[in-house]
Amino acid sequence: MWAWAFWAPGLVQAQNLGGGLALGMNFSQIDGDHEGGFRKLGMAMGGYVVFQINDKLQLQPEVSWDQLGSVSKEGFFSNRFNYFSFPVLLNFQIPITIGDEPRMLKLQAGPVPSVLINAKDKLRTPPFDDISESFKSLDIRGTVGAVFEMNYRLAVSLRFGNSLIPFAKGTSTRFPQGGPWHKYLQLSLRLALVKP
Repeated sequence: MWAWAFWAPGLVQAQNLGGGLALGMNFSQIDGDHEGGFRKLGMAMGGYVVFQINDKLQLQPEVSWDQLGSVSKEGFFSNRFNYFSFPVLLNFQIPITIGDEPRMLKLQAGPVPSVLINAKDKLRTPPFDDISESFKSLDIRGTVGAVFEMNYRLAVSLRFGNSLIPFAKGTSTRFPQGGPWHKYLQLSLRLALVKP
């Protein structure tokens, strides 16, 4: 068993596979609630696997915990949605050189199917009301972004994501402008444990 743990990283590299961990923040809003601006802060954390297709292309499935939502300008209300997200991204790699250091810039896009864990509605005072029953258990989002490798192990990622279908069940008085749709910017730091 210990021999397998010792040889596994070498086998993964030999098969053009890699992977790592990601930790970041979501800056989100909900289209349909009269409130604009990416003011709602939430965590984004998880892991990813990279399949090297060729010199330019990679397939990158991920699993992550995402916090999305919205908050009013005056802070009167705040909605928090917790999801398990499963992005499936296609990466297009562009080699660049900074000084003498070769680096990689990856442009990426793909679908983000997500399963709702829970949803909370907070007014100025507690309690936090569970509003999960008013929303679909599955949210389908799309995302585009870029990853810049700072060195062999560390990279920084910036993504924009948007719901492709409304995530409320039927019509919702909470979102009078239609939808609702999640919209967010995600900034994360990524640590490659194994490189393809």
